[in-house]
Amino acid sequence: MVSSSHPAVTEVMLDVLRDGGNAIDAAVAGSLVQPVHEVHMTNHAGTVVTLYWDAETGKAYFMDACAELPQGLPIFTPNPHSSENAACIPGFIPGLASMLERFGSRSWSTLMQPAIKAAEEGSVVTSWQYGYITRSLSSNTYFPSGRDFYTPNGTLIPVGERWRQPRLAETLRRSAEEGPEYFTHGDWAKHMVEAGNELGWPITMEHLASYEPVWLNPTTFSYRDTEIVGIPPPQRGALYMAYIYGILEEFDLSSMGHYSESADALALIAWAMKRAHMEKALIHDPQFYDVPVETLLSKDYYRHIARLWKGSRPRVDLTEFLRLTAGEA
Repeated sequence: MVSSSHPAVTEVMLDVLRDGGNAIDAAVAGSLVQPVHEVHMTNHAGTVVTLYWDAETGKAYFMDACAELPQGLPIFTPNPHSSENAACIPGFIPGLASMLERFGSRSWSTLMQPAIKAAEEGSVVTSWQYGYITRSLSSNTYFPSGRDFYTPNGTLIPVGERWRQPRLAETLRRSAEEGPEYFTHGDWAKHMVEAGNELGWPITMEHLASYEPVWLNPTTFSYRDTEIVGIPPPQRGALYMAYIYGILEEFDLSSMGHYSESADALALIAWAMKRAHMEKALIHDPQFYDVPVETLLSKDYYRHIARLWKGSRPRVDLTEFLRLTAGEA
């Protein structure tokens, strides 16, 4: 089974599986083609993280290939429209390469072909994509290269037409021929360094060449009789979900009714999610912060938080008051 946010990406992954590839092969091919179809969501110079279950060993693995700030260099922000975003060394391609090397069964060149074909043929622009890009157009077109990419004829590609990306196709073709190293040691890397230096960003080829994805042990937690495996810090997913499930485990949800029909169940679930959202500020990168993992996975802690809810419920039926208030509004 595969899943993605675009049917063309899903079809590529299914084709890889039908051709005998494994889950990692499908994930790599899908990740490479997705930026062609959803340029408003992702790109080949960003981030990728992977949670992988290996059936042969019965073990879970996690890889973090986030874009990183170059060590020893100041935060560099060339775009005035994105003052909170700093320029980083991309982790996307090195991350996919690491996944493929460790668990894949197909070649980089083979898995790159669907992305090359999609870039050559173009992807049909949807109304959602057009609207999304329009909202961020001033930032995306701040640099001449951005204007060339997003507005190749002086305007955005209209809804329903194909957005062909010949320069991207050539970049991907070079990577298919030279391997993922094209993005860290080859001409693409050299171009990124040169462009960055022209803008005053003192990155070097060594910064790109030295990037390495990090493999970590996943975070595991349980909900009743089910063990759940999730992504560990600095990613927030597992601890965030463990916190929500941990609070809800202290209640008999089945007796409360489905949240679509039970106001009490809906309010409880929303409250648990709100509490988790507050606590996620405690989850940082373990390289630089102490992260209270044991506390955030503690059943005793969840029990304590659940008591806050149980001890703060209405003592009288406020239904009539709320109805009148809503009527007056």
